[in-house]
Amino acid sequence: NYAFTSTKLSVIDMPLATTVGSAAFNCCINMLSANLPELTAINSNLFEYCDKLSSVYAPKAKYVDSNGFRYCSELTELTLPSATSFGNYAFEKCAKLSSIDCSEITAVGINCFNGCSSLTSLDLRKVSYIDYGTFQNCAKLSSVQFSNVLTSIYYNAFNQQY
Repeated sequence: NYAFTSTKLSVIDMPLATTVGSAAFNCCINMLSANLPELTAINSNLFEYCDKLSSVYAPKAKYVDSNGFRYCSELTELTLPSATSFGNYAFEKCAKLSSIDCSEITAVGINCFNGCSSLTSLDLRKVSYIDYGTFQNCAKLSSVQFSNVLTSIYYNAFNQQY
């Protein structure tokens, strides 16, 4: 945990790493990209506040825990095809994130995409509920695919405050 927090790392290339502790790269404000092909999970706060992070490759990650990419305002390219859940605030304020493969996602946490102002569409056909504030302030979101497994949409899920 916190292994590289607030360091000046700009590129992460860990081709054999399967586990990286919580907040390991938190506040690495110079980080541009991360290549983690064997990583099995994006643990809590892993990339939180990595302002310049634009690209992450983690095809084996099964989930993104709380705050995993929170405040990664430059994030545009994200490869997580194996992920089945996104935790609370996982992508909050990822303003440049326009799309993400969510086809295997079954759970989406509170405020997960809050402030993802460039997000345009999502495939959430395996999700059974949309939690509080999930899509708040996603002004460009024009298409979300659901299926008959969806049973609940909580308050302010799609609220646009600005």
